[in-house]
Amino acid sequence: MLVLCHPAIAAQQDLDFNRDIRPILSDHCYACHGPDEGKRKAGLRLDRQEEALKTLKSGERAIVPGDLKKSTLVQRLTSHDPDKVMPPPEEGRPLRTEQVELLVRWVKEGAPWKKHWSFIPPERASLPKVREQTWARNEMDYFILERLEKEGLKPAP
Repeated sequence: MLVLCHPAIAAQQDLDFNRDIRPILSDHCYACHGPDEGKRKAGLRLDRQEEALKTLKSGERAIVPGDLKKSTLVQRLTSHDPDKVMPPPEEGRPLRTEQVELLVRWVKEGAPWKKHWSFIPPERASLPKVREQTWARNEMDYFILERLEKEGLKPAP
């Protein structure tokens, strides 16, 4: 659902790396901190967990799960100094306040990562609980009926 991707909605529910965090990193950070070693800045690679969590040549760590003060990523994202803030103002792709809040919250909550969604095997969803169980003829009917009941509607005869 598109609505679930909205940062304001995501702030009210559990963070999901693939839904909430990876798109921000991909759109705003990977150009300078992604897979292209020739374009990579400061030796920081944010598209791989083990690289993003390691100690940099500077001795700092971009992401220290659960520790906002030791995570230079958080310091850079929240800085008001144009020479330190990330992404740099001259890139013309500033993060929105909601995006910064999501990234800070993600680090605070332990910076959990997930494999890219395409590498995660699909899981069968459990059937929703419905009142009119006799109406459903197959598994899809349960999902349709759940929404109808949520809207206060009944299925057509």
